[in-house]
Amino acid sequence: MVHALTNQNYRALWLAACFWYTARWTELFLLALLVLDITDSVFWVGLATFLRIIPLPILGIPLGRIADRVNRKKMLTVVQAVQFSGMLLTGLFLLADIMSLWWIVAVTLVMGTGWAGDYTSRRPLTHDIMGQEQITGAMSLDLVALFGGRFIGPFTGGFVAVQFGLSQAYLMVATFYLLGLFFLYFVKVVHDPASKEKLQNSQPPIKSALKYVLTTKHLIGALLASVILNTFIAPYAQFIPVIAEETLNVSQVLAGMLVSAEGLGALIGCLVFVSRPKINYHGRYFLFGMLGFCTAILLFSLSSNYFVALAFVGISGLALSGYAIMQFTLMLVFPPKSMQGFAVGAMLFAQGTWSIGNLEVGVIASFIGANNAMAISAGTGLLLGLLVFLLVPELRKQTSEILSKQRSY
Repeated sequence: MVHALTNQNYRALWLAACFWYTARWTELFLLALLVLDITDSVFWVGLATFLRIIPLPILGIPLGRIADRVNRKKMLTVVQAVQFSGMLLTGLFLLADIMSLWWIVAVTLVMGTGWAGDYTSRRPLTHDIMGQEQITGAMSLDLVALFGGRFIGPFTGGFVAVQFGLSQAYLMVATFYLLGLFFLYFVKVVHDPASKEKLQNSQPPIKSALKYVLTTKHLIGALLASVILNTFIAPYAQFIPVIAEETLNVSQVLAGMLVSAEGLGALIGCLVFVSRPKINYHGRYFLFGMLGFCTAILLFSLSSNYFVALAFVGISGLALSGYAIMQFTLMLVFPPKSMQGFAVGAMLFAQGTWSIGNLEVGVIASFIGANNAMAISAGTGLLLGLLVFLLVPELRKQTSEILSKQRSY
């Protein structure tokens, strides 16, 4: 960890990511509160999150190809400036008491597009800065920032929303985006036009890149596992405010602590990974993390006691750290450099099925309650995840063994 942070460019990018991740998780939590306050509908909570995430599967691959061709720092600056503007205007509209459902829909789609643009530009930019040998450690630190934000953001957002109102909470989120832009300024990446042109000319067409991803067993297995987790398990986070109110009978502040518990558990897990000098089985950590996360969320969904639920959410965070670190690391370690942006975009496509999952759970929850809907969804995800574990043995192999057999493109 210390070695990675001695790199000035990576350190500045990591500090920027700390603020952006905190902003993102706070915003997702506030979105559920805002929609529930305006509509009093569980279905609309699911639909709003669907709109927040649907840009990932639609725009992930196109934005990934763009990120392979342009100045990634400039692309990231534009993306985060738009995100800042969206949160600032939302906070001001709430202050002026002119908030409407159409604005929530519009800004949610914009923020979702920004999420896709952030991943496809910042993750490959991290690889550009740190290189192949240090990418796993860098990604572990990136996830420390992500889950640190997941721990701090929802609790802080819930506290500010209760004490000062949703408008102030959204303005706080805008401030986080602005601070991230400040640190991004100090990332100095020199682009050689000749090298850039060479990279563009060496890139395979989308058809060839798609064929590569879909015919490489460990990559397609990782994508399938991600589809399962994001469709059936990940939606639980957006329904925590609903479950906290309907089943656990606790306040918004304690609901925020539930989300934060996952972030704390994942943060601890990420710090463990950062302390490991070398990872030999990226796929195994990915699979075991996924299965552990599915199991913990299933048990959380069946809990009626707040402290038991809190414990299972914390355990889910520990398991999630392995999955989350390896999710995009697999897409940077195995594909050739000319396909990294495309591979990250493909993973965003898989990750974007979270939007479908939120819609699915929202519809079921409107009939049988949020906790019952999540229990059914989590149980289904666990069974499907076990099938991937059994049917894709390539993901359980040593990373060096996979790289030695990999075809050249």
